Amino acid sequence: MGTVTLKFKDQGNLRSIGALPGSISMEGIGLYVDDPIKADTNVSMIINFMSFNGIKPYSIEASVVHSKNIGSMYFIGIRFKEKISFENHGLLYEHMQKSLAFG
Repeated sequence: MGTVTLKFKDQGNLRSIGALPGSISMEGIGLYVDDPIKADTNVSMIINFMSFNGIKPYSIEASVVHSKNIGSMYFIGIRFKEKISFENHGLLYEHMQKSLAFG
């Protein structure tokens, strides 16, 4: 996996920040960010997967579950609005299955 971009409203202002992925599952993703994001904040994400053919971006809606301070960064847990499945997110589902197969 490559990078993640988050877009969300913070005190009425639209923010866009970059994040580094820590873990991903069919139900959510853990990200490292410079600043905390409040729980229950709705986010639009672009997950950039690296492949032999270049970067493959996937867009998905989600909500922040928690934000924990870890040294100079924050680890945020994010739950996807809907579980990733072949029916709902075909290309993302396929890419994740390939990534899991390669470890």
